[in-house]
Formats: sequence, C-alpha cells, structure tokens
Amino acid sequence: MRGRAVQVFSRWMYDARIPFNAVNYDSFSAIVEALGQFGPGMKPPSYHEVRAHCLDLLMEDIFKIQKLRRCFEKAVAVHSFIYSRPRLLELMRRCTNQRALVKPAKTRFATAFLTLQRFHQQQLNLKKMFTCEEFILGPYAKEAKAKQSQHTILQQSFWNTIVYALKIAGPLLKVLRLVDGEKKPPMAYIYEAMDRAKEAIAASFNNSDKYDQIFKMIDRRWEVQLHRPLHAAGYFLYPEYFFNNPDIAKDKEIADGLYHCIGRLSQDVAEHIKSVMN
Repeated sequence: MRGRAVQVFSRWMYDARIPFNAVNYDSFSAIVEALGQFGPGMKPPSYHEVRAHCLDLLMEDIFKIQKLRRCFEKAVAVHSFIYSRPRLLELMRRCTNQRALVKPAKTRFATAFLTLQRFHQQQLNLKKMFTCEEFILGPYAKEAKAKQSQHTILQQSFWNTIVYALKIAGPLLKVLRLVDGEKKPPMAYIYEAMDRAKEAIAASFNNSDKYDQIFKMIDRRWEVQLHRPLHAAGYFLYPEYFFNNPDIAKDKEIADGLYHCIGRLSQDVAEHIKSVMN
C-alpha cells in the first residue's frame, strides 16, 4: 500500500511541477502524518481553502516580528490578568460598556489582529480602569501581574505598536476575508486586492523603512505560493479592471502572466488535438 501511495503522490508532484526535494521539508512529514491519522475518505482541500491558509501564514510571518509578537503577548497577559479575577472583570465590563477584549476569528492570527484592534478601541477606557480609585485601592493592585498590566496599559510605546500592527495587518486581513469568504472570488479580485493592500500599507506611512520588511514577507508568500500567471490573466481580462486602467497592457507582470496562460492554453489544445488524431 505504501508503494502505491508513493507512486500516486509522485505523479501528483510531477503533474503540479513541484520540486521533488520538497519532501525534505519538516512540514511534509506532518502532512503525511495528518493524512494517515484521518484515514480513508478524506476530501481533498480545495484551491480556495489552501489559498486562504497561505494568506494566514503570511499573517503568521508578520506576527513573528519581535515587536509585534511582544505587543500581542503583552495584550494577552493583560487579558488573562483581568479575566481570571471576577471583581476586576466586572470593573472592566463597566469601564468598556460590556465589550470583550478578545474577538475570536476563524484563524488565530486574524484573532491576534482583531484583539489588538479591540484594545485600540478601548484604549481610553482601559487607561481609566487602571488608574481609577477602585482599582488602585482594590485587592489586586499590589499583585506583580497587576503592576505589570498597569505598566503595559500606561506605556505609550505599547499603543504605538498596536497602531503600527493595525496599519500593516488591516489591509491584509481584508484580503484574507475576501479569499476566505463563502463565495469563491474571481482570480482577478485576488490580484487587485493584494495590490490595493500594499498601496494602503504604503499610504499609512511616510517612510518606506517602516514597511520594507513587511513587503518582503508579502512578496515571498505571494510569489511562491499565491501569485500565478492565471491571476494576472484574470485581472487583464476582467472588464472592470481592463477599461478602468488604460495602462494595463504596459504592466510587464500582467502581460507576462497573460502570455504565459495563452502559451499554456495553446500547448494544451495542441496536445489534445494530437492525442485525438492518434
């Protein structure tokens, strides 16, 4: 059975033009293990599902940046401190008008972004909570975690990093929502959405040094896993984008993608005719 499985998988790698040394990645062993644990009858993941996960991996890359990771860890620590103490939780709910600090999403990194967004929305209320008399004179104020949480909430650099994270991750989360929606978006929309996301990020800063590292991460994921000539061809052939962009034919990346698809289609048609004639 293993020989048959290897044969089928190798054929898929050959058809998909995946380098054979990809099996040396540690994540490949995890794939094989997960498939074996699921057993027979697993429905293959769709292109739509895999594409959404790749965008989530991009969010994961971004939240590995030290200052963003540390900022989120501080937010989680504050949340844990509050929610594990009933009287403090009740105080927080009064200060924030019953709003929670964590907003769950489909993926953990979308949850991280939405949590920081919720903190940002409640910034003034949280500062008011940690400086009010009820907190200062309360039973928790002398705890080490209370002092650390209070320091975090009153630390301006914490809030500055949250704003930075929102400017970076916000536009990308919109792309993730588009890809992860119930309706599969046309490929043209994905190409356009990623371009708009990068433009929105760049417009949020007056210095490219603040987003150069992020763009490298985006380009690495986009070029290797998400961008395909078919995206560019779909963008070119979509009437809305074609007629609204008079310079679309001058864009080398779009033109190359279109010509690649035309060449591939011509090759496939020629091979099909040849097989029928034989």
